[in-house]
Amino acid sequence: MSVGGNAGADVHHAGGLAVQQVGEGGCGVRDEGDTNGCVPRSAALGYLYRPDEVGDLGYDVLKTVTLTHAHPDAVMAALVFAIAVSHAVTGDTPRDALHTIRTALPHLVRLAGGGRTVAEAVLAHTAPRKGTASASTLVDHLEQAVGMGVKARSSAVAGIVLGLSDLAPQDLLPCLFRRQAQGDLDSVAAVCGALAGAFRPETIPAAWGAVIEQYNGISFNDIARGLHQVRTRASR
Repeated sequence: MSVGGNAGADVHHAGGLAVQQVGEGGCGVRDEGDTNGCVPRSAALGYLYRPDEVGDLGYDVLKTVTLTHAHPDAVMAALVFAIAVSHAVTGDTPRDALHTIRTALPHLVRLAGGGRTVAEAVLAHTAPRKGTASASTLVDHLEQAVGMGVKARSSAVAGIVLGLSDLAPQDLLPCLFRRQAQGDLDSVAAVCGALAGAFRPETIPAAWGAVIEQYNGISFNDIARGLHQVRTRASR
């Protein structure tokens, strides 16, 4: 697994950017990093890089995320998500993605300028549990353990953990939308559905895909062709 490439050159700059913004009051550690939008945005980058190109993937995720979200927690959430997507499109399992995240964690923390709590929460809550947890049990556990607010340590962690589970989205999403507490359930559902669909596309109902295509005004096949063209050019 490589963590080299362009990533090393800008680690200190990126970390300094995040620290500077904290110091200026732009975002504080207690904010836990708003993540609305910046996590799914890294999905395309996960497709463009192989799992062994963590350094280059991380560098581009950093540039993309910090256009709008400079908090280390938000950057880490996007890094973890992109690594998972990279493994999914390669045909690997969620366990492979978790292994990469665990192995590369020191590098990811340096790149993000922090965010260790986010990565460690994902690793902790995706750890194997005794018996088979139901969708409602896992959702209840995450709501109590990390919450489901508009934060990297809550909504992003919950969505990533649910997406990396082996539970069907058809079972998970109704449990999410039955939550009584306030939260960012649409973002949790989006991240969860994205990872579940990436690792197990057969679990996403065709009707769901049709609605998403209609909303976006572009088909999944057209998106895939566009990404493939970018990936092909990048490899030349």
